[in-house]
Amino acid sequence: MQEDLDHSRARYFDLYDHAPSGYFTLDGQSLIQEANSTGAQLLGMPRSALAQLPMSMFILPADQDLFYFAQKNLQATHATQSLDLRMLKPHGSAFWVHMEATAGSDAGVESDIRLMLSDIDDRKRMEAVLHQSHEMESLGIMAGGVAHDMSNVLGVILALASVHEELEPAGSRAHKSFVTIAKACERGGLLVRSLLGFSRQGLIEEKEVDLNDLIRNDVGIVLRNTLNQINLDLDLAENLRPVLGDGSSLAHALMNLCGNAADAMREGGTLTIRSRNGRTDWVELLVEDTGTGMTEDILEKALVPFFTTKEHGKGTGMGLSIAHHTVQTHHGDLEILSQPGQGTRVLMRFPACERRAPVTDSPSPPLEESSCLSLRVLVVDDDELILHSMRELLEALGHSVAEAPSGEEALARLATGEELDVVFLDMNMPGLGGKGTLPRLRDLRPNLPVVITTGRPDQTVLDLMRNHPGVTLVSKPFSLQQIRDHLESLRHERIVLPSPAPNRRTSTRTQPRPETQLQRG
Repeated sequence: MQEDLDHSRARYFDLYDHAPSGYFTLDGQSLIQEANSTGAQLLGMPRSALAQLPMSMFILPADQDLFYFAQKNLQATHATQSLDLRMLKPHGSAFWVHMEATAGSDAGVESDIRLMLSDIDDRKRMEAVLHQSHEMESLGIMAGGVAHDMSNVLGVILALASVHEELEPAGSRAHKSFVTIAKACERGGLLVRSLLGFSRQGLIEEKEVDLNDLIRNDVGIVLRNTLNQINLDLDLAENLRPVLGDGSSLAHALMNLCGNAADAMREGGTLTIRSRNGRTDWVELLVEDTGTGMTEDILEKALVPFFTTKEHGKGTGMGLSIAHHTVQTHHGDLEILSQPGQGTRVLMRFPACERRAPVTDSPSPPLEESSCLSLRVLVVDDDELILHSMRELLEALGHSVAEAPSGEEALARLATGEELDVVFLDMNMPGLGGKGTLPRLRDLRPNLPVVITTGRPDQTVLDLMRNHPGVTLVSKPFSLQQIRDHLESLRHERIVLPSPAPNRRTSTRTQPRPETQLQRG
């Protein structure tokens, strides 16, 4: 019987000692009285060294109040306490545990406390990744909405500024001011397009991009004019293979990286931008600075949206996040190497594509000849400011403009037989919106050209363009010259073919005001 009892005790002790969870017995002052092997391994110390040590010394200071609160409730109610908190190992690394605290069997004045600790660090990390994913999804939705509203605001400013830019005498103070306003709007448009990257997973438009040309034309000139005490070293490979992507998004991402590099070299230094053909059909782009560098903990958070080490008002914390997301949407990857005092290297890799043969288009008719035809244009948009600015812009180009604040009203006008040459259709409107209006519009006028105007081009827009011939896209914000070029391209592609008769009229057409029409030489 004694042998059986000893064997049973040995079996119980073996199960207790090697259980998947850590077991601890504490006295009334939370000093460790006993621990199993799993618990000792969890805390990273020999079991013999744990005796009489306070459990609180193994708990992250920020979470110690959680432990004290649970201990107080346990002593007052003798009810099991469950909580998640972070604990520390001797070398200082923190990890997550789930703690179950129960009162000992000899519950009394100086009751023992029994703890069961389970390592949930991996689970917490996965939850953090999932939480970040949800945050990014929410951020994408928010960014898409903000970008749409901002593109409308910028569109109004850019449209009116570009109209008056052409009306004012070249070189005058007013002309220079409108040029500056237009450039500021175009720069804001690049930021809006970058924000839109968070609201979609893929590229809306893919074109062949030569990264060397992008660096020389869109980045190099700007950097040479803006970086004062910083040396710019361009090391661009010859015969660099092209990539498929969005040139403006790539340029903005690169400018963000260069801006961060400049901020890290306040006392001067060298910024190197290097391109090269990598192995296995990859193109590599390196941005390297000789600045202050980053510590390991900062480097881990560098790609987190809104994380910044800059002073309040000096940065948004979105530069690296936007660059990272831009690279991802181009099916590439981004790697950051940095050490304090050793500068930072950002390496971007993109899949290369085959260089396409240049397409030679037949020359377009001269603008003065083709623009003499006045188009009858219907602008469909629920934003009153957009309607006003579009009227000013189109009438300045010599076209007559009708307005509809909703898709339903536009369809009603078409149903009455109103003659039109082209419709500018906004996508984001109450009611039918652009998505619901376009199919009904096509039923009424199968051959009427439609130009979708939106600050948030997405897959819905692509599907509409694919399923309905004669539909093109102009992204907000746009200038007078962009609308002029777009209408000319429609003529050239024989999508818009207005009758040249100068006296055609409809009862609903608004005649252009003579004082707003641009003079053509």
